[in-house]
Amino acid sequence: MFKRLEGADTDVGVNVFVNGQSVSASIGDTVAGVLFMIETLSIRRSLDLRVHRGYYCGMGVCWECTVTIDGQSGVRACLTEVREGMRIVTDVGSHDDV
Repeated sequence: MFKRLEGADTDVGVNVFVNGQSVSASIGDTVAGVLFMIETLSIRRSLDLRVHRGYYCGMGVCWECTVTIDGQSGVRACLTEVREGMRIVTDVGSHDDV
């Protein structure tokens, strides 16, 4: 299971929505971190074969972690910090088999 680093400031919480479900997060968490915490490991499908894709580099180079945030598609989850009320939609969705 994914855990925050010791000493991380988790005092300030925010509420975000992932595929329509309310999720609690902390200021400073990335979208990818939140998705890890709720065990969403497959977040999109490949364009050609529609194969499940997940996280790869974790530092913004590979573009494997793209999600839709507040209606804007193609946002890298690993580089984006959460903010109150953010609406995150994965291409896979919460009800698809992973």
